[in-house]
Amino acid sequence: MAWEFRCSQGIVHVSARSQANFPGKRNERQKGPALLQGDQLAPNTDAFTVVILGVPRGGTTMVAGVAQRCGLFIGDNLPANLEDQRFVRNDASGLDEIVSQSNQQRSVWGWKYPRAADYLSELLPKLRNPRLVMIWRDPLAIASRGVSRGDTVERSLRRVASLQSQNIRLIQEARCPILHVSYEKAISDPLPFIESLATFIGGSPPADMQELLAFMEPGSYKPVQGEQLSAPRPAPLALLVHPEPAASSTDHGDPTSAPAVSEEKRERSGNAMPLKGKTLILGVGAQRCGTTWLHDYLSGHPQIFASPIKEMHFFDAHLGVQDKEKWTSKFDGRLQRFARRDSVGDARELRTALEERAKMHDDPSTYLEYFSSRAGDKPFLCEITPSYGLLSAEQFKWVKDFFAPSGVTLKLVFLMRDPIDRHRSFAQLRARGSGRSVDFLRSLSLNQAVARGRYDLVLERLRSVFEPEQIITAFYEDIFANPDIHLRKIMDRVGIEYIEPKIAERKNAAPPRETPLTESEISAAMTVFRPVYEYVNREFAREKPATWRA
Repeated sequence: MAWEFRCSQGIVHVSARSQANFPGKRNERQKGPALLQGDQLAPNTDAFTVVILGVPRGGTTMVAGVAQRCGLFIGDNLPANLEDQRFVRNDASGLDEIVSQSNQQRSVWGWKYPRAADYLSELLPKLRNPRLVMIWRDPLAIASRGVSRGDTVERSLRRVASLQSQNIRLIQEARCPILHVSYEKAISDPLPFIESLATFIGGSPPADMQELLAFMEPGSYKPVQGEQLSAPRPAPLALLVHPEPAASSTDHGDPTSAPAVSEEKRERSGNAMPLKGKTLILGVGAQRCGTTWLHDYLSGHPQIFASPIKEMHFFDAHLGVQDKEKWTSKFDGRLQRFARRDSVGDARELRTALEERAKMHDDPSTYLEYFSSRAGDKPFLCEITPSYGLLSAEQFKWVKDFFAPSGVTLKLVFLMRDPIDRHRSFAQLRARGSGRSVDFLRSLSLNQAVARGRYDLVLERLRSVFEPEQIITAFYEDIFANPDIHLRKIMDRVGIEYIEPKIAERKNAAPPRETPLTESEISAAMTVFRPVYEYVNREFAREKPATWRA
């Protein structure tokens, strides 16, 4: 089978059976963007596991996307960074069962996680015929991200060198085939890279080679399976003597890139300082942890203007974490329903808010004007969208930079709940919405649902961008058990007067589950969420509610 497609070199013919990079015996004189380490690939091996790794910001998502398009299964319903959340962890605890289940479902499968070397030394002997795809990238290009956040060049480079040294130790110990990929060479010479990778994973290049080449272009990262496309990322703000060209400074290692607000709009917002002296309470999660109740409580406070649209879904949709078109359609649908009836009072206010929300993606400064035009003399503002917890660290940095010219003080609120209870509540609500019975075990394979409960990852992303005094955490169980202590703590951290809440009714609550979780369901969920329990036990040893499962 062969393909003909157009690229900058003209019309190119590609054969799916080219084995140029993998000769019949080991050849240390291989050249090109991908080099094979280890014994030749056994042609009759029909069951094996592929792990794609490297360094964060090192091009692993680009390589994973190519592998996926060449036929490698790396997970269902993946987020934009193509990382199966079950494998995003620091150690191998609990992975045996996940690997065993995956082996039963598929003969060839794999996953992508840049820092898989953290646990692969322990896990490799337990994998079925493992194959590693190791991506290497210019350390300075990777380090530029840290420099753009205010870190020194020396410290950023040292961090990259440490991670790459860890990968070198792994490949010295590993007794399995390893495909080494040069990110820069793969981008500049994609055809041999695609063929080498396809051969290594037992797949073949896709029929639509044009789309694949477009996907690989720096700044044009396009997730598969209908994920929201991200806009090109601007060049990093690295304070380097010789910064890289903008094209090569873009990497595919983060979930999405952050589209920049135009300088004109930033300047306009900066000069006006529309929210100077005000504090915005920005709720970033977690879903099913009492955020709707908290929004209603804050809405009733005389010093707070809370958005009449509780979940604005501005940042997650604008930055490509959620489907922008989907949310635009949902808000348009709500507006259409208002058009069929008279709107007075609160309904008119909500209708006006929806009309303004529809304009925000075309002009992001409208988000700031939305609050400044409504707040009046109220010193506090509030918007809660749990999906914001899915933003990457880079996207949180975009949010921080977005607000900086406005003069507003940011307070980010993140609520937590026993991870298994939270996920069960999600599964129940999902089943109720679809009219189906609750399938708790299947819900554990939904990557975005699991990601919402990875408090460890969310908080580390927040902590990498915002100051400690800006991040406010609380526990769902404590707020409802003793609001006079725990809700008061939230209000004190925000800097606003505490008012006793009406705690009796919980908004948006899922119906009670008729039967408790089975031992097998709890065990499976504990495997998925063990890193969360360990993190909370370590970081919140004194605050964690005694009712948590671990």
